[in-house]
Amino acid sequence: SANGFSYSTVVTDGKLTLDSLVFGYNCTKTITQTDGTATPINTNDDVYKGTGTATLTYPGGSAVTYTVKEPLVKELKCAWIGKGTAEVTFDKITATINYGAGLCDDSATISIGDKVKGVILR
Repeated sequence: SANGFSYSTVVTDGKLTLDSLVFGYNCTKTITQTDGTATPINTNDDVYKGTGTATLTYPGGSAVTYTVKEPLVKELKCAWIGKGTAEVTFDKITATINYGAGLCDDSATISIGDKVKGVILR
């Protein structure tokens, strides 16, 4: 980016092994610094946004896909993502995770259809 650094990673046909189970893994993501470049020594004002998608394929073929719909925004001084939305799809069911409007807190909401539930992020 013009203001800060940006990097992308791609994993194609990756494999994750858990005991004797082998899962397929594909991922594309981009992280971009959006604030804090004017003060390189002070990281308290650094802000990053992330975009991308990841798919985990279970043995047998079922898959879970995580797709960023609105960039996920994280202040470096905050432990949690403060803004953005992502969709998680598994077997034709899609849930939307809303990380909030920009506050540094551990709350998010998950919605499936017309059902919405608040969650606490770790």
